[in-house]
Amino acid sequence: MYFNAKVSLASRIVIDDEEFIDGVIEGIPDVGLRRQAHMQCFGAPYQLLKAFEKIMLPKKYGSTEGANTGASPTPIRCYNCNSLGHVAGECRKPKRERGACYGCGSMSHQVSHCDEKKYKIASSTQGAQ
Repeated sequence: MYFNAKVSLASRIVIDDEEFIDGVIEGIPDVGLRRQAHMQCFGAPYQLLKAFEKIMLPKKYGSTEGANTGASPTPIRCYNCNSLGHVAGECRKPKRERGACYGCGSMSHQVSHCDEKKYKIASSTQGAQ
């Protein structure tokens, strides 16, 4: 389905096979599969399709479908940009410097002392310090 949608889009513009293949590979959500696809050096789009036609990715990382734990699922948070919905290995933003604030990226403080309201630690956890 993903591949066919990309073929449809590519048919509307002039694009060579190599550029098309790179674009399709960059859209693969799984980092490991994306890296493996780059290493394969596919020469034609049909080779890429053949290699990945039987691979099924989970509908969503962290999905609790089929699990009956009784607890509500915790959303996945990126340790690089602090956004929800992806992990640091899949983050497309520049890598955060080691030791930088998770909230704003500043090296002058940690997230517990960040002035940006949305990254303040809840008052219930501040009392434990």
